[in-house]
Amino acid sequence: MSNFLEIKNLTKAYSAPQGGSSSLVFSDLNLLVEAGKSLAIVGPSGSGKSTLLNLIGGLDSPTGGEVLIDGKNVHQQSPEEAARFRNLTLGFIFQSHHLLPALSALENVMIPALAGHGVASGQVLQTRALELLHEVGLSERSNHLPGQLSGGERQRVAVARALINEPRLLLADEPTGALDQAKAESLMELLVRLNREKETTLVVVTHAISLANQMEEVWAFDGGDLKKVDS
Repeated sequence: MSNFLEIKNLTKAYSAPQGGSSSLVFSDLNLLVEAGKSLAIVGPSGSGKSTLLNLIGGLDSPTGGEVLIDGKNVHQQSPEEAARFRNLTLGFIFQSHHLLPALSALENVMIPALAGHGVASGQVLQTRALELLHEVGLSERSNHLPGQLSGGERQRVAVARALINEPRLLLADEPTGALDQAKAESLMELLVRLNREKETTLVVVTHAISLANQMEEVWAFDGGDLKKVDS
């Protein structure tokens, strides 16, 4: 397999207010991820895990270095190109589901495809959304509002939403952090299954060692460096 995600000499620092010294998060990180692989990034709070995920997803800009996805530099695109690239190539899952409370589960799943860059529309889109809800075990909850769903169910809707545009890279930031153990384990199994069945490259930031150990590779922040953990 070829390298699908390449991180080259990536550096991130935040400027301090009023001309103070900048705050370095990490510097010169390097990482290669093959297409279809699953990878966990672990480390203590504040080590840079979520910052790295945001840089990969183009939600933040690096101080130096590059993030390449399928050979495309994530941070050398126009705003329109970047929006289209994120919508069609990436799927995001966060600790908080970020569902719109006034929309049904089905409508929430369809939202990314309605943003102007979707791969389907009309009845085809609705059918695909229903199929994804079936895949995550929520066929009978498609017309329920988020407030009528459990925390685990809402997070499963968020997973289906992340997959609606058939992304090649799925980024998950503490996806089980707000769930109890049973719901967390169920979501872990779902993410692992989807990674294997759809061959979607999966990068997960997590504190949950049980989730990290289900990924094919585990990388850990250690003193500002990102190091592979031997299995």
